[in-house]
Amino acid sequence: MKLFCNAKLNISLSIVGMASNNYHLIDSLFVPISLHDTLTISRGSGKFSIMHPNGVPIDYIPKTADNTCIKAITEFSKFTDIECNVDIKLVKRIPSGGGLGGGSSDAGGVIKALDTIYHTNLSSDDMLKIAAKVGADVPFFIINKPCRVRGIGDELSLTTSKYKNAIIFMPKRVHCDTKKVYNEYDRLKTQMLEPTVTPAFAENCSPNDLLAPALNVYPKLESVAQLARLVAAKLGNAPYGMSGSGSTFWVICPPELNLYDLILDNNLDIKKYLLEHKIMFQKVDFI
Repeated sequence: MKLFCNAKLNISLSIVGMASNNYHLIDSLFVPISLHDTLTISRGSGKFSIMHPNGVPIDYIPKTADNTCIKAITEFSKFTDIECNVDIKLVKRIPSGGGLGGGSSDAGGVIKALDTIYHTNLSSDDMLKIAAKVGADVPFFIINKPCRVRGIGDELSLTTSKYKNAIIFMPKRVHCDTKKVYNEYDRLKTQMLEPTVTPAFAENCSPNDLLAPALNVYPKLESVAQLARLVAAKLGNAPYGMSGSGSTFWVICPPELNLYDLILDNNLDIKKYLLEHKIMFQKVDFI
């Protein structure tokens, strides 16, 4: 069977404390978007391939026990007491290290697929329990609707989003390691330090407690932030921000926007900026 495993954007992200297991407690608005990976899964002998849309294999994503898809199979098997033998083909469009939840979404897709393949008829609550064992963001992708997400990512409340579309900017040169960004957040907070890289926050920049730490760890990310500010200003000071721990930035845009008219506007240096800093871009729908 084939599933589309969509990405998410964090429209806001606040860190509100620490759990007893030293995980950070968050309060965030998660919204699913149309950018997606394609997961094909069937009963088989355990084959696992990961590739780009053009068919070129991806070698930098491990296929070991740490892979979220493998974790999802393991936790599903433990929960249901079923030995799962499946083949997986994963076509990646969601960039790794982009703060878009690609690995978590793929894991959520695996859990849903296994439920269908093995006719277990799990309830949503049961799937959420399995998802929570796989990773902090995975439960969101079981629900896959706009949610206020709290706790360590396991407390979900359905909500609505007033936005319909966004432009996302994804740098090829910067892949943010979530653990490193959170560690930098802790370092800055514990030592009461000012960030080395101070972003030029605008009033229309959505709050994200990980933005300054991410810029500290990955200074090249500032070029993406500058581009997002430029585009947001062009769109009438539209809301913009960074998703998760980076590296993707988003700008809210109207549904009727022709993205290429914006990119090719001679009064802006957007095209030159995109090429110089190797930043991918795409207009996405909120789903």
